[in-house]
Amino acid sequence: MSSDGEWNFYQYRAVLAFGLLFAGLGIYSWFDFVFLTIGREGTAVVSEVYKTPGRRGDYWHMEFKFKDAAGHERVGKYNLGGSSGGATVGLEIPIQYLPKWLLDAPDAARPKQAFNWFVLSAFGLISLGFGIFAYRAIYHSDERSMVVKRKRR
Repeated sequence: MSSDGEWNFYQYRAVLAFGLLFAGLGIYSWFDFVFLTIGREGTAVVSEVYKTPGRRGDYWHMEFKFKDAAGHERVGKYNLGGSSGGATVGLEIPIQYLPKWLLDAPDAARPKQAFNWFVLSAFGLISLGFGIFAYRAIYHSDERSMVVKRKRR
């Protein structure tokens, strides 16, 4: 295989790697961005804390109830991970939630979190890398220039 063929092989691999990272970080940062832009804040009361078995141990989950700005009673769920995190039934917690017109599901609310600027910055850098490698993969330069020979008369 020539050096040009090897370079293209690695170049397309880089496009694939950056593309996958672009998609994953894009989805992850999108949810944070939605909560930052149109999310609302409130307080909720923990209604249930339970654990479920998993492959790597038990996982704790928390369910909470809250009223949104329009006065509708809503329910939220959150995965606490390997520990209960000190959540007990009846505990009031600060939350962030999405408006009911956008998403009316238990995943539309979460305990209040700071915006993850690190993930958004990583998404920006990955986007830049993805763009550069995609550009180079599509528009590779051909070192050989076409020389037009003139015929002598």
